[in-house]
Amino acid sequence: MAKTAADLTAEEMQAYRAGLARKPAWDTPDLLARRCRALQVAKRVADSLKEQFGARQVLLFGSLAHGHWYTRNSDIDIAVWGLEPSRFFEALGVAEALSSDFDIDLLPMEDCKPEWRDVILGEAQPL
Repeated sequence: MAKTAADLTAEEMQAYRAGLARKPAWDTPDLLARRCRALQVAKRVADSLKEQFGARQVLLFGSLAHGHWYTRNSDIDIAVWGLEPSRFFEALGVAEALSSDFDIDLLPMEDCKPEWRDVILGEAQPL
């Protein structure tokens, strides 16, 4: 199974971002429309996490938040605070059920590695 953002070391993330910076722009109408749909799904996921699971804060991070890193294969990276650990997989299932077009990477920030917390908070957008 491929690594997710939460599994990468700081060095791996730096190398990944350097590679993304070398990628050509993907500003095609189809990709822009897909990104718009992904943002709508992210907002619905955030609303669900807050309403159904009592999440205190939900942020979007990663390629969808950054924009020019976004590709057709990008997932939706969501940082969440206040999600009960015993309900994580239930919440992930609800999030994934909101759209079959996108993989959802749900990261409880209480479990986040300290070196990742700063990276995520530096690029995150509120949902």
